[in-house]
Amino acid sequence: MIGRYSRRQLLGGLAVGTSSLVAGCSEGDNTEHVLRLSKAFSEETLDPISASWLPRWMGLQECLVRIDSDLNLTPSLATDWSTNENGSSWRFELREDVTFHDGEQFDADAAQWSLDRSFSDPSSFISSVPVTSITAEDQYGLRIDLDTPFVPLPAYVAHNTAALVSPQNLGDDERIEPAFTGPFEVESWTPDESIIAVRNEDYYGSHPDIDQIEFEVVLDGKTRELKLLNDELDMVWNQPISSVSTFENDSSTNVHFQQKTQVRCLAFNTDSGPFADKRVRKAANYALNERSNVENILDGVGEVGIGPWPPSIYWANDELTTYAHDPQEAGRLLDSAGWVLEDDVRYRDGEALEITLHTFPTRANFRTLATAMQSQLQNVGFDVDVKLTEWAAMMDAKQQGDFDTTMEARTTFAYPPDPENLASLYHSEDSYMNTGYENEEVDELLDQGRATQDRDQRKQYYDRVQAIVMDDLPISYQSYMTVVHGVRSDIENFTPDHPVGNEYKLAGVSIPSGE
Repeated sequence: MIGRYSRRQLLGGLAVGTSSLVAGCSEGDNTEHVLRLSKAFSEETLDPISASWLPRWMGLQECLVRIDSDLNLTPSLATDWSTNENGSSWRFELREDVTFHDGEQFDADAAQWSLDRSFSDPSSFISSVPVTSITAEDQYGLRIDLDTPFVPLPAYVAHNTAALVSPQNLGDDERIEPAFTGPFEVESWTPDESIIAVRNEDYYGSHPDIDQIEFEVVLDGKTRELKLLNDELDMVWNQPISSVSTFENDSSTNVHFQQKTQVRCLAFNTDSGPFADKRVRKAANYALNERSNVENILDGVGEVGIGPWPPSIYWANDELTTYAHDPQEAGRLLDSAGWVLEDDVRYRDGEALEITLHTFPTRANFRTLATAMQSQLQNVGFDVDVKLTEWAAMMDAKQQGDFDTTMEARTTFAYPPDPENLASLYHSEDSYMNTGYENEEVDELLDQGRATQDRDQRKQYYDRVQAIVMDDLPISYQSYMTVVHGVRSDIENFTPDHPVGNEYKLAGVSIPSGE
């Protein structure tokens, strides 16, 4: 059953009845510095294989490697790593001063157990990595062997799926005990409702200034805004654009803007339906007015999308250009595809150009953007139905091929933090986008990029991939995301500047004494 788990119950593998979080300090709680935060998305599990980024954001989990704010791979639980001549075998040197939250020692045996699980589980994001064996060569030396040269391996072990978990005997339900290595550890957890984390007093690095984090799920952005203004929360993440002026005009709150390698995009069904024709996909892109949507709906917060990565990323192809808003070109393409305009809707062989645009309302501003896109597409003859649904339901529909197009938010330089990320978007065997897209040249280029250690040569391969896919257009990149966070003005040292957004450095946040 799903219930609330205290730290003792979590580490004992027991479950008890449900309970809800009350924001702030509970009665009898003498904790001096408590950070109360919220976001829209819930967390059904803390297992790295299935969890979102939230356990990393909260400082619960860590990986062998981390991504810094300049998108470089830097040491975390591994102090160094090296590879053989062709990149098919990697050795990681591990820290010697780390213990898990359950008191067990972190070493190569523990890392082997945890990563074996992450790489072998079919549902894991990193299961497609061609790992053949993981070996504890000595107490703090770990070797990972692959059946082919694989240059981006360190980036994959920086992904949250590869966060390290204390070895444990799993029951039939495979539920892990949340014993990680981060600066905070789980005190209690109510799935889909709340997490309470406390400072890890045995942390090997600098100890957090705050004693406790109380996270609660609040789905509605306006409700989160009001709770912040009423001092029921200290921090709210991923707010609607409408919150910006409210926070700026209230002396008790500050607003933070975080530019991310995340993009609002449309994923098209290239297997069936109208968007199986590339001309129709391109027509839709010309019909959409991305610049107007950024300026008028997002109040200028964000940038118009060009390709999978913003131009600031080294790996972005700087020769790409946007699909400028051009309804006439959209009409020409639809005419050439046989879709004839009759009154306000186009028809071909007696069939209307009907499409469904799926999206999910928990993502800030998506409902409004979907309505604008509906109008822009209808202006060139599409008959558009907007379907708002939960994320899981939308993903299920995509997996079944039961969709025309979906509006999503995708972090395009984090899965993994390497240009290999393009394989997750476009490789016919390794993509998680479920668009049905297949292109042999793209697959070959991506495979060559994985096996090439020379940075300049890799850049050429990935530039070519971007040129091809932006012509084929299985995915249309609408706008690069700038995320809005609201914070109480007395909260210090919150610096949400990480472009991937996989860490918020809560261990460095402080609350002045007496608050």
